[in-house]
Amino acid sequence: EISHKEVEEMLKTQIKTKQVDEEAIRKAEEERQRQLRQEEAEARQREADRKAREEAYERERRRKHEEMERLKRERRYAEEQRLREEEARRMEMHRRRNAAEEEEERRRLAERQARIRAECLEEDNPVFQYKGNQYVSDRRDPLDR
Repeated sequence: EISHKEVEEMLKTQIKTKQVDEEAIRKAEEERQRQLRQEEAEARQREADRKAREEAYERERRRKHEEMERLKRERRYAEEQRLREEEARRMEMHRRRNAAEEEEERRRLAERQARIRAECLEEDNPVFQYKGNQYVSDRRDPLDR
């Protein structure tokens, strides 16, 4: 036989045990919720870090692409400039050569004219007579013959 007092003690112990168990369950649930929130926060942080890395990678890729395009434009401009300068040098060289050839042609023509006129004078040809500082012709020029 169990006395009334023992029954009360057993009930108090059971209630106390039940309260301790409930408190333990509540604390375990709070800990589980806290861990779940922490894992979710870590997952969000990992996702944010991944996105930041992807954006940084994409920015760097675009920057390199733009740099390559800029270098291509600069090289193309430099090549075009070099070709323009080369063409200008070639044109200047042709201009000088043509001027030199024209000058040489004028010199040869003047020598030829002087030689023909001198030959005419040496032959005592009355076609040319020296008057003042030039030769004067009363007939057609031997160069025109």
